[in-house]
Amino acid sequence: MANYSNSNKIQEIIRRRLSGEPVTLVAADMGLSRTYIYNVLSRLPKTRELSKNEMRDQSIQPSEEIRLVMDYLEAYPSQKKVKELGKDRIDEMLTEMVAEKHGLPVDQVTELLYRTTAHHPMVSHFPLYSSIERWKTENLITMRELASSAGMSAQGMNQILNGFQHMPLETARRIQKKSGLSLYEIYLDLLELDKERQRHDWQE
Repeated sequence: MANYSNSNKIQEIIRRRLSGEPVTLVAADMGLSRTYIYNVLSRLPKTRELSKNEMRDQSIQPSEEIRLVMDYLEAYPSQKKVKELGKDRIDEMLTEMVAEKHGLPVDQVTELLYRTTAHHPMVSHFPLYSSIERWKTENLITMRELASSAGMSAQGMNQILNGFQHMPLETARRIQKKSGLSLYEIYLDLLELDKERQRHDWQE
């Protein structure tokens, strides 16, 4: 069995994935490689893409969701056992075990496990740096000019503004100096997104 019982790092990965954060952002914020995170998620059942309007089950508290996923990971067998029984059979057995332990329907647990690994399109559709976008538009600032003022490439800046990478504080301060925007204005959308996650309201 995998020893995840005392792993705050794994729990934080699960929490953030259940909140819909992309692997790239989780990796950047936590200082982990994407491979490490994918290795954790690979132990869960194969996923599918969530619909934009799909919401979490309100009957389960976020802390219990994390516990459910951690119970699954903690019971995950050795690779030898996985090869012997097959990944699909392991998924089925562990899902049933977790469902029974928590007194939940198997389908409900399956959906939760899927949501941990699934692509969450609603995250990318949420505005991340709208104050910067407005400032660029109002002042006819190009992506290249913005990136240059932040000391990075236009491609790198585009990755940040589209949510594929987190904006470091140093970059935000350079944009602040160029634009006159406050740090609060720059990060406002991310603060609002955190509030949305806390309310578990994923509808656009």
